[in-house]
Amino acid sequence: MTVLDGLSPACAPFAAWWDAEADRRRELRTPEHQAALADARQDRAVASVAVAQTRSQCKTAREASANPLAARRRAARLASKAARGRRKAARADVKTARVTYPAALYQRALQAHTAHAVPTSAVSAASWLSSQGWTTVWPVSLSAGLVGLHAAGLWLGRRHGPVAQPALGESVSVEERQLFDRLHPEYWTAHAA
Repeated sequence: MTVLDGLSPACAPFAAWWDAEADRRRELRTPEHQAALADARQDRAVASVAVAQTRSQCKTAREASANPLAARRRAARLASKAARGRRKAARADVKTARVTYPAALYQRALQAHTAHAVPTSAVSAASWLSSQGWTTVWPVSLSAGLVGLHAAGLWLGRRHGPVAQPALGESVSVEERQLFDRLHPEYWTAHAA
């Protein structure tokens, strides 16, 4: 038994959670949910264009009339308010569609590591340029170390240690030994397809 065999059970819950969550997300990523997300994004884009157009109409109406109660200005304000409401509803629809069509789990993990590494590396690069110290570039190495630990934890959690073979007596026939070999978990993992 090696050190890796001893660490594998400690990382198994993390790997099991990761695999279960990845499977859940994979099941949600259907073509129907993808089409719903694309439609919601298209509706949001159309609503944003409508908001820009009504804002332009409000500006034109304001320049055309000094009276804030003029019919043209009121109509433009009402149209702008309605367009903003449609844009808000379209944004909510996109948010709902994103929940039903989530990003893959590895993509989320990469986004999280990138969100940590990019800003902190810019700060550390600026401090490194000002101080010329080699120890100021720690955020990048820390993020790379976290990615490595993450991958190692998944690998260790999915790793199965060697299973001790039961001692078979001399009285076991060749057919029984073949049957025992087929019943062993390593046979099933090797022949699973």
